Amino acid sequence: MEESKHLIDNSGIFLGLSTIPLPLKQGKAFFRREIQEGIFKQYKERIRQFSFNRTKDDAAYLNDFDRYFYEVRAYYLFGKFDLAVLSVVDDFRLGSKTFHPYSHLTEEALAAVDGRLLQPENFTFQTLTGYSPQMITEYPSLLEHARATFLADVDQPKEQRFPLFASCSLKLNSAFTIGGGNNFSQLAASMIYSRLEASLDYKEHFDFIILQTFSWNEFTVLFFADSYETITKHILQIRELSVKELSMFDYGKNALLDFVQREALMAKFLAEQPNPLKQMENAHIFVYSQTVFGFDIALFDATDGEVTTDKNQFKPILDDSLQLNMQLFVKPGHLKTVAQYFDQKERKWRLHIGSGDFIYPVPNGNLQQSYHELLNNTDLGELDKHIRGIQTHPELKLDTSEIAGEVVENHYFYTSELYQLAFGVDTLRELRGHLVRCKVSKTVRQRVINMFVNYNNGIQDPVLYTYFIDLRPFLQKTLRDIEGMADEKTRTVEETSDMLDVMTNDFEKAFRNRFHQSHLMSDITDFNIEFNGGVQQLVSLFDSAYKIMASVLLIPYDKRPTLGVSSISGIVANDNLVEMSYAHLLQPSLFLSTGTASAAKAFLSLHQGQEFVFERFRQKTAIVQELSLIEQLPFLEDLSDLFGDMINYYITFNGDTNLFLFWYWHYFLQNPNMYNQQGTVNEELFLLYLLRLMLLFEYLDPESGHFREKVLAPAHDLQDLWFRWFPRTRQKIDEILNEPAAQELDDWFQLAKSVIEDKLIIDNYAGLVDKKIETEEEKIKLYQQILRNNNAFALTTDLFDLEMELIRSRSEEMRYLSEQISLLIKQGRVYDPDVLSARSAAFYLQAVVLGYLKLLYDECQGNLSVLYRTEESGKPADTYEGATDYRRIYPKYTFDPRGGLFLTSIQSRRDYFKYRIALYNSINGIASKMKKELF
Repeated sequence: MEESKHLIDNSGIFLGLSTIPLPLKQGKAFFRREIQEGIFKQYKERIRQFSFNRTKDDAAYLNDFDRYFYEVRAYYLFGKFDLAVLSVVDDFRLGSKTFHPYSHLTEEALAAVDGRLLQPENFTFQTLTGYSPQMITEYPSLLEHARATFLADVDQPKEQRFPLFASCSLKLNSAFTIGGGNNFSQLAASMIYSRLEASLDYKEHFDFIILQTFSWNEFTVLFFADSYETITKHILQIRELSVKELSMFDYGKNALLDFVQREALMAKFLAEQPNPLKQMENAHIFVYSQTVFGFDIALFDATDGEVTTDKNQFKPILDDSLQLNMQLFVKPGHLKTVAQYFDQKERKWRLHIGSGDFIYPVPNGNLQQSYHELLNNTDLGELDKHIRGIQTHPELKLDTSEIAGEVVENHYFYTSELYQLAFGVDTLRELRGHLVRCKVSKTVRQRVINMFVNYNNGIQDPVLYTYFIDLRPFLQKTLRDIEGMADEKTRTVEETSDMLDVMTNDFEKAFRNRFHQSHLMSDITDFNIEFNGGVQQLVSLFDSAYKIMASVLLIPYDKRPTLGVSSISGIVANDNLVEMSYAHLLQPSLFLSTGTASAAKAFLSLHQGQEFVFERFRQKTAIVQELSLIEQLPFLEDLSDLFGDMINYYITFNGDTNLFLFWYWHYFLQNPNMYNQQGTVNEELFLLYLLRLMLLFEYLDPESGHFREKVLAPAHDLQDLWFRWFPRTRQKIDEILNEPAAQELDDWFQLAKSVIEDKLIIDNYAGLVDKKIETEEEKIKLYQQILRNNNAFALTTDLFDLEMELIRSRSEEMRYLSEQISLLIKQGRVYDPDVLSARSAAFYLQAVVLGYLKLLYDECQGNLSVLYRTEESGKPADTYEGATDYRRIYPKYTFDPRGGLFLTSIQSRRDYFKYRIALYNSINGIASKMKKELF
């Protein structure tokens, strides 16, 4: 079994960028009041308050949390943003939901009992939560890095800290990550670390932290130094890295690089180019970078205007060639006033044609004194009514000979290859003709055409195309659908317009997830309604995962929905889009436990008339649904849910009844839509859910006795409903099963099981050898080969018996592999098979899904516990209101009726953080290799 040698860390680092109110000299007070005390301290206190099992945690975890976690440090920035804040974190929530600098109208601020409802101000901010890079080389934990850099004062108050800071975002060359999987990012991270670490060995005055991210860029490197020149030199060295340098970077990684050079998309792009190997070696590792510079906010005390001179606190700044240029954004009508002011002060200035009006240099001299001048600038104090903002830009003089890399000649770039993935003029002209025949309005027509125009813009962006390629199957299907609409003469224009409106809305949801907070919006504030921060990698990862799940159902690639993130409570899929919430990205158990089932809704329509077994099943489905309409078989109007449940049981959960029921009740208990407004479980929805599961297990696992006897409810909160409804539900199911029409239902279940086991499961398992079956003789040989490959012996040549052996063999291998993957994820390791086909990818992805769900099931000890929230405030509690003598005993993980998992201890928070990142990287290793099929 393939596994990463690198252990995923159980903590991350939050980076927040923000503007601050003018005047800048009050920035330190603002930081302490609004961010340090107003956001981080309160957030940390809430974690302590709601960690009901913290007394059971290892003391080391509690000590680390108290000393280091959510302890924030700040840096003044040059450029668009004024402030950067750093903190060690153990979740994604602070970055995705909570960080709203000096906005007092956020949900959490309004809910706080002691919240200060002050006049809010406009602000601009961006967030990022980074995790430890997946590398082969040894890399100290992020907590150790934090303690050595921005948190150095926690352990050693007299330690000399670096005064200067920079954050550099790096986007990998996607032509190597697509098809190359995790291998390329491992190599890149290892090489960055090796190069920078080697410089530290030469006693250079800097330190660094490498972060991986889920945003548009894979890496963000944080630099801490006493010289901007030092930082710039290392950033330029990283930016110029090429594949040739990777090949010379030999720490036993040649096998990884060989795989990348053989399987990556770049190899496909270069197939027709002269001397492809040399072209590949000359290709650069990164295609885009973005850097912000700043300095420690504690360099001086801006409140009293005195420069900090404590040499024990900071290392001296070494730069002597840096010029600070200040840019003023003058209000309309105030330009002459500002110009006259500078003339009277005999200050040099120049007019800047653009968004900012004035640029003038901060007086030369000691750089630390220049910072003091910058932040305590009397000019700004007197001009604050005439300007609406400022930006300061450092100007560094660097000799060309100091720039790393080589002069590039005849460099190949794949822009022309990306252009071929766009929809051409002829296609769009044909699309316009179909829309004209549909007789829809010009506004509807233009909106549809703009879908394709916007896609074309995204797919030709060398930074973002790896995310926009997800949308191509959706648009190909849209073209076919619109052509069909144009040929359908009986449909009204209103109906056609409504259908096109759904298509464009679905596209817009998916498009904005891939566009917002990308490098194209580098200076624009975080303004997503659902979440903060870019999630391009997560959205694309789960989009690919869903498409691979759909492959188990033999759904063609161009008919698999695109993934979009919105604010829904569950997972909703239609022909165009599968929607999930941002919470499902960061708490993926809901998506993983229901994803394959949601894909089943399209199964029958897509396979209509294709094969005899599918056609029989479709016909039987129609019969049962008709019997349901005349109430001979009630509650069965839509059999797609039951069929999806069966697929989930046999494929996702590998026939594990306890695991299946645990996660199905989890879906119910954490879904806010299943509750009444007063917080109680909705009785009608519970009854329908119980009916569905009770009927299902009459056929899935009748020998287990589940739902046969009046047993305890699966969760304490369901006990009253269970006692009240279990006998009546059992009676109702027995009545249905005794009806003459029940024979049709029994036939339906048997046909469904036959479709799943004899077709879907066997085809999925056969994907491991990736051979197509043409004749019955080939099928027999193939089955025998699969059994031999997995150390099983074919006891017969009878086709039926071989299929039964194969089903058992698949189940046993899936169980064994998922258990091993579960152990890897628990350790923080990544499972990364060398997947070479889409059919084998489906098997390995299902193993990763099953392994992760097993791990959380074991962590919960199979205990379905529901979080209690107080009725008035909605806050988590372990004591019932009005019954202080009754306390809830929570396990480490409990289900939150507001959605997702709730963690009740400090240690479990860090474990869960680690598990998810190991899961994401395991899925990415499979999904990114399979993404090459789209090109």
